[in-house]
Amino acid sequence: MTVCDDVQAAFTQSLCGLQRVESGHLYRAADGLKCMDFRDGHAFWSIRAGLLNTYSILKHDCTCEVVIIGAGITEIVYEAHGVLLKTDRGMMIQAKTVIFAAGYEAQAYLKE
Repeated sequence: MTVCDDVQAAFTQSLCGLQRVESGHLYRAADGLKCMDFRDGHAFWSIRAGLLNTYSILKHDCTCEVVIIGAGITEIVYEAHGVLLKTDRGMMIQAKTVIFAAGYEAQAYLKE
């Protein structure tokens, strides 16, 4: 085993349960059913979080103190009691306070 193989093995083990497939550039999820190709030009976390781990839409309203959402916010409507967030999938999220941790892209949503 070479140094490159060691680095590749360590990288493979850190991929949140993905296992290397014999071809070397395909990785299989822990359930063994889905593969992803690291040479296909798609961003790793978009594929890992968006396609391999899809979650159904909530069937009812829920209330909580804190929620972390990676929902693809496309629009923010400022209201008297808080904000209404519209997602890229057509869902709406109502919140009293919103904190963005997405870097400089979030500046576009700052209220003047």
